[in-house]
Amino acid sequence: MEQQGYEPFFPLDERLHEAIFAMAGVWNVVRRTQSEVYRMRHLKRTYNLNQRPIVVNEHRAIIAVIKPGYADNAEKTMVDHIGALASELSAQPELMEFVEFATSKKSRTRVAD
Repeated sequence: MEQQGYEPFFPLDERLHEAIFAMAGVWNVVRRTQSEVYRMRHLKRTYNLNQRPIVVNEHRAIIAVIKPGYADNAEKTMVDHIGALASELSAQPELMEFVEFATSKKSRTRVAD
């Protein structure tokens, strides 16, 4: 699948997520976890998991329920959006294994000099 369009997509994706989290009053907390998001983006690009058209449609659905203030629908739509990433990853066993290792406590433990 073509690689074009990744670079312009990520800043737009970031701004949308920032706006959503800022409305919820949690952007300052979420911003500290962005390294994990960047890692996932890199892995998706490396493994050619280009789902931009789907992601854009999911983002449109999220905005459609946030704008009028449908909290229950917004929560479900966000869970569906995040769940799609889990489905993508589960289709790539070696990628899932890497993600599990990279996010485990063992991989984050530093050895003292």
